[in-house]
Amino acid sequence: MMSAVTFELLSPNDYPLICEWRNSPQVRQWYYDYDNPHRVYTTEYIRAYHERKATENPRLGQYTIVLDGVKAGFVQCYSVSDYPDYNSHIQVDDTTAAVDIFLAPSFMHKGYGSRIMRTFLDEIVFSSVHFFADKCLIGPEPTNTAAIKMYRKAGFSYRKTVQISGEQEPEYIMLLHRDELT
Repeated sequence: MMSAVTFELLSPNDYPLICEWRNSPQVRQWYYDYDNPHRVYTTEYIRAYHERKATENPRLGQYTIVLDGVKAGFVQCYSVSDYPDYNSHIQVDDTTAAVDIFLAPSFMHKGYGSRIMRTFLDEIVFSSVHFFADKCLIGPEPTNTAAIKMYRKAGFSYRKTVQISGEQEPEYIMLLHRDELT
């Protein structure tokens, strides 16, 4: 039976769970702060971080992933053009969104990822109701082969590898056009 996938706007009630996930070795292996990769996250840090990000960019969409009523991860989307320094490396037009995602450890490697991603793209990123973009990119580290495989299964294809200023590892840029989401 297929699990129901929904997305809820991130709320302060989610911060302890985000903190727990971000401290897990499975998540922090790929989703960490470049300025302090060994940071031990606190709920207060998570609150301040997400509230600062939302204040800096009101168009940033931050959501928890919900599978059959259970919080299963975090996903956010934003317009790449809202981040000119980042876009100077990526070089995409202002109709391109980007997505960052991680699943809770108990939901990893169970086949949920590509369906979650495709649902998020359809309902949020490419939706005229929520975000509305023509293209979406995602930039995992080149060694994150499980994520790259999942993004390919969701429809993304490789475009280029770029080194972003201030990041320790390069990004393996993958792109999906709205009309490629079937």
